[in-house]
Amino acid sequence: MTTFKAADMSRLDGDLLSASADEISRLAEAARQQLARGSGQITVARAANLQQALIKARLFDGALRFSASLDAAQVTSSLLAKLHVQALIDTGQLARATDETSRLLQEILPSDPQYLELRGLAGRVAKQR
Repeated sequence: MTTFKAADMSRLDGDLLSASADEISRLAEAARQQLARGSGQITVARAANLQQALIKARLFDGALRFSASLDAAQVTSSLLAKLHVQALIDTGQLARATDETSRLLQEILPSDPQYLELRGLAGRVAKQR
């Protein structure tokens, strides 16, 4: 079992893009455990920071597991949804990515900054299919 240290919380608030893949994996596992406990410490901003770091480190399976934990804990945002679609694409799950993108484009308002990002991801999926 990975323990969530007090310093981990401040790490989630900081720059994770320079962190090692091992550290990012450890933080993701600890955050997943926190989400399962319902601690409420994993905010949308912290989750997005960690999700972006997982994707940047090419830890796509970890990003999908983290997305599932976020969904189960009902920590949601359009940014987190877009990052989930990105991880689906990066793991080759193009049919699921297409379905998710289509659903999100119907649910998210065009004024949401993630709307254009999702449209771009829809184009990326279409190119890869």
